[in-house]
Amino acid sequence: MEEALWAYRTTYRTPTQPTPYSLVYGVEAVHPLEVRIPSLRVAVNEGLTNEEDVHLRLQELDFLDDQRLNAQQSLECYQSRITKSYNKKVRQQSYQVEDMVLWLIHGSRSTRTQSGIINGHYLNCYYP
Repeated sequence: MEEALWAYRTTYRTPTQPTPYSLVYGVEAVHPLEVRIPSLRVAVNEGLTNEEDVHLRLQELDFLDDQRLNAQQSLECYQSRITKSYNKKVRQQSYQVEDMVLWLIHGSRSTRTQSGIINGHYLNCYYP
């Protein structure tokens, strides 16, 4: 389960663009294999002195605010695109009192019959 959570937290998301991990911690996650088999990123960080490491971390935290702001703006743009797409497909319908409407009870049997005629038990009057 830990591997699945790690994979979920370190994959890019369409609405925010960066990974959830990078939005929280300010840096991309280091893959466990990169720790066992040193990569350039791990090797560079191991060679730093304490002061350099603190300075680098402060720069990453400053960058994190900008990254979160960009993610928020990206999320807002994504939500507006999704809303616009949804609203194109929705048809506005208005009902008058005592119009006959199809009354579906959640979890009930399907209203389709072999003849294609809807059973009258599912048709009721509309009362707001």
